[in-house]
Amino acid sequence: RLEQVMSKCLGPDVIGTLRSKGPRYPCPERPDWQLNLWSGRSRPYDPTQPALVVIKAAVKMSVGLTRQVTLEWLSTNLPADSQLLVRFTDAPLELAEPAEAGCWQLDLPLAVS
Repeated sequence: RLEQVMSKCLGPDVIGTLRSKGPRYPCPERPDWQLNLWSGRSRPYDPTQPALVVIKAAVKMSVGLTRQVTLEWLSTNLPADSQLLVRFTDAPLELAEPAEAGCWQLDLPLAVS
């Protein structure tokens, strides 16, 4: 669903557009604005604000119960000391705090390489 909205707002080359115009989640009603997925609020796009947009996620099953999660993202203006987390949840996209709503959630530190 998110990919469809981004394609509608940014055109068929979503990643190319995000690279050239800056990473953001566009607001469906106003594509030149940015949308905060957790608050559901939008505001004019500000290229000076920190931003991180996941462009690819994959889970690889290994022998036994081991799983490897790989994320690719575009970012801008993130402070060097940023402590990033990746959240796994079964909650719908619009839920900001899944655990508070009774959904499963696991936050893990993101190892950047």
